[in-house]
Amino acid sequence: MAVVPPADLEVRIQKERIFFAERYNCVKALKPPVHITVYEPFKEEADLPIRLKPLQQWADKIEPFIVIIDNYGFFDNPRSRVAFIHVVKDEAITQLRTGLLKELKKYLEEDEPEYINNKPVPRAKPQPFNPHFTIGYRDVPPALLPTIKQDYLRRQFKGSFTCDAIHLWRHNGTNWQTVYTFQLSGKKAQAAPTLF
Repeated sequence: MAVVPPADLEVRIQKERIFFAERYNCVKALKPPVHITVYEPFKEEADLPIRLKPLQQWADKIEPFIVIIDNYGFFDNPRSRVAFIHVVKDEAITQLRTGLLKELKKYLEEDEPEYINNKPVPRAKPQPFNPHFTIGYRDVPPALLPTIKQDYLRRQFKGSFTCDAIHLWRHNGTNWQTVYTFQLSGKKAQAAPTLF
């Protein structure tokens, strides 16, 4: 599930991703659409869109809000180095994520725990929420990251947009496609529209 910027900002961010890919020969970040992840990819059951239909009632209570973009940042994870355009983690976007996680628990089924030697395997802990637009990941060589960081100290990227929707995506084996857009309308709870 993702937040998508308006078309003009999406074009600016895509240019940054292309610049990064061409300059450092790191192209994997060009595959997904420009977005902020608000709920990580997960395996779904066939009836998931029907189960999530009432989520619009929750979205109807959320006021649209301003997302502020402020320069660049990096995650130096051992398994994947990430370069990104930084999104300010303010109260509005944090509450959106927290509320969404709480709401999704009503609709998403918990996987059965895995067992090894009759003992449950601990589940992976959810990743901390650090909103961002990825410009480089997965194929960023560890040795190149210090150079990239130094280069991006001299660059700036500023912007803002109104977040007024959350998009539910499904991967079709080739790319991500929008299954439904949950509009944030800031209205009192009302009957959910027919989604599917």
